[in-house]
Amino acid sequence: MWTVLLTTWAGLALAQDAETPPAEETAPAEETPSTEEAAPAEGETGEAPAEEAPAEEAPAPAPAKDKVDEEMQKVEKDLAAIEQAAPTEQVSLMEGGEDGKADQHLSAELGFTYTAGNAEVLNAVGTLKYSVKADKNQFTLEAGANINYARTDTDGDGTVADTADDTDGDGEDDNPFSFQSQKIYGKLRYDRFFSDKDALYVKAGGQRDVPAGVEWRFDQGLGYHRDIVKTDATSFRFEVGAEFVEEDLVEGVDDTGVATNALSPDNVYLAGRLFFGVTHAFNDIVSISDDLEMIENLVSLQDPSASTPDDFRLYNTLTLSVKVTDILGLKVSDQLAFDNRPAAPDFSKVDNTVSLLLVATLL
Repeated sequence: MWTVLLTTWAGLALAQDAETPPAEETAPAEETPSTEEAAPAEGETGEAPAEEAPAEEAPAPAPAKDKVDEEMQKVEKDLAAIEQAAPTEQVSLMEGGEDGKADQHLSAELGFTYTAGNAEVLNAVGTLKYSVKADKNQFTLEAGANINYARTDTDGDGTVADTADDTDGDGEDDNPFSFQSQKIYGKLRYDRFFSDKDALYVKAGGQRDVPAGVEWRFDQGLGYHRDIVKTDATSFRFEVGAEFVEEDLVEGVDDTGVATNALSPDNVYLAGRLFFGVTHAFNDIVSISDDLEMIENLVSLQDPSASTPDDFRLYNTLTLSVKVTDILGLKVSDQLAFDNRPAAPDFSKVDNTVSLLLVATLL
C-alpha cells in the first residue's frame, strides 16, 4: 500500500513540473544612441563604433528525465525506510521443519529375557512410536506389548525339567510354549495447536492386561495441553481432560462365593484425567523423563447411584535414556501401575514393570 501511495505522489509531482514551463531570462535591451550626440565633423575621420557583443543565451532547462530520476531516488529511499521500520514476520515453530516439510519421528523399542532350567520362560517387550507434525496439527500413534511365553507345568510341581524316570524324553520339557501373561495396548491422538505452547487434543486407546485382571479396556477422551516450560534442555507439560471408559474384567468369585465381573462390559463410566510430564537432557547423550497420569472414575453410566469416585488409576513411568549412536540407544524404564479398586479382591493394587530396551530411531 505504501508503494502505491508514494508512486502516485511522485507521478503527480512530475506532471505538475512538466506543465509549468521554466521562466525565460530576458536579454538586456540594446542602448539607442542619443540624438543629442553630435555627428562627427566633416573631414574628420574616426573609427566606427565597435559593435556590441550579442547577449548570451539563457541555459536550457534540465531535461525532464533528470527530474524523474531524482524523484524516483526519493521514492526508493522512502520505501527502504518504511521496510526497515516494519516489524519482521515471525515464523512459528509449528510450520514444520526448516524446509517447510512436516516433522516426522519414528522409533522402535525391543527387549528380551529368556530363562531356562527349572522354568523355561521367554519374555518379549516391544514398543512402536510414530508422530508427525505439520503446521498446527500433530498426530501420534503408539503401540506396545509385554508378552510372557512359558512351558506349561502340567503336574504342578513347580518345574518343567526332566525327572530321573523320564527316560522316553516325553516329559514337560517337551510341552509347547504358551501364553502365561500378556499386556497389549495401543493409542491414537490428535493435537491442534493454537500457540507454540497450547493445544487441544482428542485421543482414543485400548489395552488388554490379563495379569491385572483386565480382559479389555477402551477409552476415548479430549482435553487441554500446556507446555509450562519448553527449552532445548528441559520441558514440563500439563494436561487436563475428560474420558469415556468401557472395560471388561476377568470373571471371578468373591469371598462369599458370588460371581464377579459377570457383565459385558462390566463398567462404563465418565472419568477425569490429569497428566504431568517432565523431560531433562543432561547433555547430547543422557536424558531422563517422568510421566504421571491419573484417571478418576466420576460417574457410572450403567448405574449412576453406584458411582465410585474412590475408583481411580495411577500410572507413573520413569525413564533413563542413553544415546549410543545417531540411530541406536538404550533405555531403562520403571512403570508403576496402581488401581485403587482392582478387578477382584485377589488381584494386587500395584503392578511394577522394569524394562531394559534397545531403541532404534528410524526417523
